Amino acid sequence: MPKRIWQIMIGLLASLQVAQADPREDYHALQDLTAAVAAIAPALDAAEDTALLAYPAIAALMPGPEPLSDLAPLAAMPAAELQLIDLRIALVQLSIYAGTNDQLSVVRAQPGDAPKVIAIRNGTASLAEVKDWIAAQDDAAAMLSDQGLHIPLVVLEGARLTLAAGDELMLNRADGTFLLNLGTLLVDGATIGVAGPENRTVPEYAPFVVTAGSGMAQITGAQITGLGFSKTAAFSGLAVVNKGLYQPIGRSVLTSNVLRDVGAVTFLGTDDAVIRSNLITDARHAGLVLNRANGTDVVGNLITRTQSGSALRVTDGTAGSLITGNLIFANTNTGVQVTRGSRDTHLVRNILWQNGGVGLSIHRSDCTQVTRNVAMENGKKGIELLSSWHAALTDNQIFGNGSAGLLIADQPNGNETLVERNVFVGNRVGLASASAHVLTLRANDFSNQFPRLVDGDLLGEAHQIMNNLTGADEIRLVAGGIEVFGGFSGTCNFERDG
Repeated sequence: MPKRIWQIMIGLLASLQVAQADPREDYHALQDLTAAVAAIAPALDAAEDTALLAYPAIAALMPGPEPLSDLAPLAAMPAAELQLIDLRIALVQLSIYAGTNDQLSVVRAQPGDAPKVIAIRNGTASLAEVKDWIAAQDDAAAMLSDQGLHIPLVVLEGARLTLAAGDELMLNRADGTFLLNLGTLLVDGATIGVAGPENRTVPEYAPFVVTAGSGMAQITGAQITGLGFSKTAAFSGLAVVNKGLYQPIGRSVLTSNVLRDVGAVTFLGTDDAVIRSNLITDARHAGLVLNRANGTDVVGNLITRTQSGSALRVTDGTAGSLITGNLIFANTNTGVQVTRGSRDTHLVRNILWQNGGVGLSIHRSDCTQVTRNVAMENGKKGIELLSSWHAALTDNQIFGNGSAGLLIADQPNGNETLVERNVFVGNRVGLASASAHVLTLRANDFSNQFPRLVDGDLLGEAHQIMNNLTGADEIRLVAGGIEVFGGFSGTCNFERDG
């Protein structure tokens, strides 16, 4: 039953991406789904996770290759060597790429005075082979038990670890375990989770899985639970941190996984990653973070119940992201945030629904294309655009948000923002502005926007919209902007439109 309801919900939401003749019918149809969704969402238990992965039906509406189709096949490798090495060697390698923040917590979480890690080197190993190697050691019981792995596991450069369907990699919290991948990590249908009691020395510690340096991770069909103890990228939960002099050895992908109760899923400094058809639920610090992660495809994911931070955050100069077909639903704060100099971001056909804060926030990020999205019943604004050059907001449905449906503010002098063919229904305010400089309004539908059409700088121009509720005539509004230094240089690339 839950699977069927979710399929109906997603199918209907997807069908509403093209505005109907009467936008009120769209809004009422969406509202009718709220009761069914509210009954299911609190019960996202393990039994229903697989059913919820039917959500990629919405991704099927988006043209484009399957995420694994264009990956080069991996070369055959000999059997790996396994040995114990000093923990400090592994952490030094990690610090080169990820910095030293929170490394002391990792060290303090280890038992004993000379902690070791299992290193995989010079070849490939399966999880079963790792466990067989442990079983042959004199102190096997101290390294592996029914409470999971009691010792960290490191995949060195030039090595590969594979986790297959049915494999379970449980990382013991009390012994400070983690998985560090500097080579290749392949996961296909396995389970990765946390076991054991609280760490005595660092109570907040939870194991993490991080790919770093020139490493790559290809993870599909996995169940991943409980990872991450810090907001630092490397220790946030599940992370790919590709920084340094050398390019990654391959493209990282995260597809068709269930990620529950992780600190965050973080991609830092990696290019051309694919994040597709995942369920990310109950994240503690953020749902998904793209930090200087250029050319990333984020397609057909369901991100829900993020406890703090943004459900999806694009930040720190991330360029060329395609974010399409995602359902960002019932998160505590902002749904999607694009910020801190990110540019050429393409947000197409996403549904931003019942988030506690703003549905979509764009701040100091240029060349953002926002088209054919639904921003509905968010606690604050539906969409906000702040201090950003050359944005285009077209064909969006903005329904029933707790503040302004669309806020445009603090735009640079000399900038013009296009607002075209958007539908406003039942927001507290339809369109608000403050220092928006030049707004071009074209073919927007305010005919069902009550109680207030506009606010802020636009109050004096309300009569223009009142006399033109369906946007038959273009309206060009000029208000004050803000002074900026340097202005905008270069051109926008709106080719990746989904």
